[in-house]
Amino acid sequence: MSSQGIQVEGRGDPAWPISLVKLLLKLMGSGMLLGLALAGPFLVADAYGHFSAARAFEQVHLGMPRLEAESILLKEGIWCGWPGVSDASDSVCCFSDFWRNYLIVVDPSTGVVSRKYFAFKHRRRLLDRIGDLWD
Repeated sequence: MSSQGIQVEGRGDPAWPISLVKLLLKLMGSGMLLGLALAGPFLVADAYGHFSAARAFEQVHLGMPRLEAESILLKEGIWCGWPGVSDASDSVCCFSDFWRNYLIVVDPSTGVVSRKYFAFKHRRRLLDRIGDLWD
């Protein structure tokens, strides 16, 4: 007797569980990618707030007393070292984050914030930095 023509009833195609698993994996993978794409801007905005000193910089206003500005910066973890000495070098607060350099100037005679500056950092491209490894 030849077993080629015999089929066990009720079994059907033996490959169907594998194709079902592949389909479920594709659906789950595409769902995760879609979720990441939709949540990405929110995650980036949230991370920017945690890794940026911009929030503290924006809260300090021109004409604000030095002590008030210093307390805002200290709440954000930025220490400027304004000890109250009326030396010109002590009236400047420099700090930075990943994206920018910040500068806040306090007028030593009046004790109020007189200038605020920020500048974006220039970062070299990743490929340029990797290329330096072989130089």
